[in-house]
Order: sequence, then C-alpha cells, then structure tokens
Amino acid sequence: MSSRIAPLLASWKRLFAAIPRDPVDEALKLELLYEGQLIAELTKQEEVDMFWAVYTIEHRSEAAQGILAKDELWEGGRFAFRGKKTGLLCENVLVGGGRPFVREGQVMLRGVFFSLRKEL
Repeated sequence: MSSRIAPLLASWKRLFAAIPRDPVDEALKLELLYEGQLIAELTKQEEVDMFWAVYTIEHRSEAAQGILAKDELWEGGRFAFRGKKTGLLCENVLVGGGRPFVREGQVMLRGVFFSLRKEL
C-alpha cells in the first residue's frame, strides 16, 4: 500500500468506527402488506452482498405466517413493502434465495428503494 494512502485509510477507519450503527436504522424498517393489509414487519437487516439483504420477518398473526409461507405469492410480486417510519412505498422489490423463500423466519430481498408514493 502506498505510504500516501495509508494515513488516509486509517483516518477513514477511525471516522467510520466512531459512527454508532444499528443493524437496521429505524428509517429502513419495512412493513409488509398483502392485499393492502399489514401482515408483518421486516427488521434486522443483514447485508449479504452489494445488492441483497436478509430481513427477519415478524408476522402479525398465524394467518399471516401461512400467507408468508406461500412461495407463489413471493414469485408473483404480490406483497407490497412500505417504510415503517416514512410510509413511503418500496417498488420493484425482488425476492431471492430460491424456494422456500422464507427460511427460519427470514427472507432475502433486493431492490428495497423508496419511491415518493405513499399509496398502493
């Protein structure tokens, strides 16, 4: 490593180490909607790589758990995602990892970008 780059890199590491980090910032927590009804919250985001993240699913009821287990709903894009804090929708979210998509209460997603729309 170049002797000119090493001090700069060390400064960046110190700067980022000082920033407190929550696994999921409150602004990034998601609500999962099915047919317009809130059925679960997605929390505890863990980045898998540059594009994919794994979310823990906190379902609202046993019925919701059954809905979430249906892979054809995930494949068909039947769920809507909304920012819990902002109410903004996330459009074009993709599910990954293959069937079954929900494993041990978690789901892998890509494309969680908020739009300016608040309505389905």
